[in-house]
Amino acid sequence: MRRALLCLLLAGLLCLVSQAAFAADTATITVTVTLQNIGVTVDPTSWPLGVVAPSSSSTSSFTAENTGNVNEDLTITTGNTTPSGWQPAAASAVDYYRLELGLGETPTWTDIVPPPDPLASTLAPGNTVDFDLRFTAPAPLSTFNADGETFTVTIAATAS
Repeated sequence: MRRALLCLLLAGLLCLVSQAAFAADTATITVTVTLQNIGVTVDPTSWPLGVVAPSSSSTSSFTAENTGNVNEDLTITTGNTTPSGWQPAAASAVDYYRLELGLGETPTWTDIVPPPDPLASTLAPGNTVDFDLRFTAPAPLSTFNADGETFTVTIAATAS
């Protein structure tokens, strides 16, 4: 009888100890989330060409910076002028202007015509790419605006 009572007491004690151990168990998970941010800036943001003779060219230098937090691919494109509607083309012609992209110290020139052309691949956050643009005016002109023509060059960024 003593032995049975001792076994019963020991079993009850083990039960209490095991319940106490399970009651104190916890786990914690810390979650940190950083959202993907895509961004690009260009310097300078304008290129005042002034008065340009038909078929003449002008060149300017620019820098694009990845201001996002992921690697980015950059593309460059241009479109029609306003108000006369000159179109970008691979050669200057009647009402067609030529815009070229130059990369590197001794640039290799590439025509910028739709669709967008590559400017930089896998550009890391905070890194920059230097590039030149060369504009060649239409020759000859059938339409023009005495106050000047305007066109936009677009630099677009996408995650690599």
